[in-house]
Amino acid sequence: MEENWYPAENEYDPGITKEQWKEFVTDRNIFTEDSLIAFACIQKAALATCTDMAEEFGRTKNFYNNAIWRTGEKVHELADCPLSLSPDKTERFWSICCLGRKMQNGRIELKIRPELEEAFDETGVLKGIEVMEKRFTWIPFYTELAKKLLEFKNNRSDLVKIVYELDEKYVSFIHNKDRTPVSDIDFFSFFSIFNRGNF
Repeated sequence: MEENWYPAENEYDPGITKEQWKEFVTDRNIFTEDSLIAFACIQKAALATCTDMAEEFGRTKNFYNNAIWRTGEKVHELADCPLSLSPDKTERFWSICCLGRKMQNGRIELKIRPELEEAFDETGVLKGIEVMEKRFTWIPFYTELAKKLLEFKNNRSDLVKIVYELDEKYVSFIHNKDRTPVSDIDFFSFFSIFNRGNF
């Protein structure tokens, strides 16, 4: 069973009001683009551990860990707020912005502190933040292409015509063994036109 959220309010409170958070979240020297992405991912994650967010949205677990930690450092420097200490007396800068709880698998799930969450909501700074890493931008293209190909499910001869209307440098590999044009094409072969890196 997961532990309770920590640090508990009676153990640690950074003492930052919602109004102070609103000033901080709109300052790009404090809440950088990376930190806004990290906090937007915490809001949207199915499970907001750094490892799980890396698996869900891309980037590395250290991206999320560092973005949250550095934001806490900057806020501490500006607000001169107290720090939470781990049992081994290590400063926990992340706890200025977040609460955590240890999962059964050893990962730490994060949630945004209530006052900071309200500041995000009222300022709207997280609205429109793209949480998926840019390396996944091909997904919408292939999704739309797959839908379009379904129109040719029962009439692939028209799909063959489209293939041979493309510039030869893109489709020169699509032919029969005797190098004559094909009369039928499966969808995987059609996808291969785009996967060869010629476009």
